Amino acid sequence: MFDDLTRDRAALPAPVLRAIEARTGPVVRTIPALVGDQADVAATLVTAEGKVFVKAAPIRRAAVRGLRREALLAPRLTGLAPRLRWTLEGEGWLVLGWEHIEGRHADYGPGSADLEILAALLGALASTPCPSELRRTIRPPWLATARDPSPARLLHADLNSTNVLITKSGRAYLVDWANAARGPAWMETALLPPWLLRAGHTPASAEGWLSQIPAWRHAEPEILDTFAVTLAARWQARSVNSGAPWIAERADLSLRWADHRLTRRPPTLAPGVPNAR
Repeated sequence: MFDDLTRDRAALPAPVLRAIEARTGPVVRTIPALVGDQADVAATLVTAEGKVFVKAAPIRRAAVRGLRREALLAPRLTGLAPRLRWTLEGEGWLVLGWEHIEGRHADYGPGSADLEILAALLGALASTPCPSELRRTIRPPWLATARDPSPARLLHADLNSTNVLITKSGRAYLVDWANAARGPAWMETALLPPWLLRAGHTPASAEGWLSQIPAWRHAEPEILDTFAVTLAARWQARSVNSGAPWIAERADLSLRWADHRLTRRPPTLAPGVPNAR
């Protein structure tokens, strides 16, 4: 049974459904994912032999690039991410079948024990080599004139709390690697303040928590200042042209962090970088 599998988008062709069941056994139930937007299909398949998490997208859609990136990285992320069990490509679709993780989303709120888990994940990610095959790079042009000796590292680049799954035993996994890239180590931590604010932190308390993370602690303050301003400007620009509530929220959160950085110590902006105000 593949009811409600495709999030009201293009339906998986019958041959692809049969190919999936050839790998999983007969599907008795599908449970669509409630969060995430990196694939046309994202659902848990319940079979007699257990559960499999499936993500799929038509090859013609941009989302397939993220799925290919996830498949590329999967063998290098043992212990950090769920195991990729199989892939199939045909009938114009790419489908990835993942180990199913029974877990809850992390709580980034002030005082949450999950913040210790997040810190441990950041440490594990920092020690994971960045494969040379990963082509996507996040390095703003203004860094060319900044003092930034940081080597390129593997970035997840989307560490919102729904991408951290924690099992009953306390083991944690990072999921949804579609936006992964190579970039300076400090950038992973610099993308976190808006998510911490969303969970109830103040900008000051968010930065206070981040100060325990080496990549944040060793980053040049001027680089963090300019990054906060450019991040806020980016989301402000997107919010002008979009009525999506989540974009408006990201714009607001990013602006709050940028305002904190500007109020605390006005940055020296790189040429061409707009002020977030």
